[in-house]
Amino acid sequence: MTFTYPAVFTPHEDGKGYHAVFPDLECCEADGPDLEDTIENARDAACNWITVEMDEFDSDLPFSTHVEDMDQYDTILLGYPNWWASIPMPVASFLEEYDFSGKTIIPFCSHGGGRFGQSLTAITKLVPDALLGEGLAVSYSGGSSLSNDVTAWLDENNLPLN
Repeated sequence: MTFTYPAVFTPHEDGKGYHAVFPDLECCEADGPDLEDTIENARDAACNWITVEMDEFDSDLPFSTHVEDMDQYDTILLGYPNWWASIPMPVASFLEEYDFSGKTIIPFCSHGGGRFGQSLTAITKLVPDALLGEGLAVSYSGGSSLSNDVTAWLDENNLPLN
């Protein structure tokens, strides 16, 4: 089962690390000393939040909402699983909803062997006026070089680690 919720990553005011918040998941937040750790911590926080909601409260999960002020973001880290060699429909809907003209979209995907498949082509078709940064395809198994791969990917896209 896959759930898709937007996460907003912002650098700490002191320049040391990042903060992540899921607007649709009440009180679901994470921090990290660098972007790599913050992404991992945010993923864990969201998984834990959803697990608790499903197990303990037997409630319906919230719908993903509209991002109120997309204009404030110049760079969007777009994460998704490779679904049948492309992007999941919720990701396509997200890309269709906003004007990404002049923004940079930096994709990262998880996969079981198909890497990006046709997902980069699908993204480019949906947001032709956006710039597509260097993507990162991560095998479901992760691999021993994952940490180095993420660090290199952040460097390629001029995203600071801290």
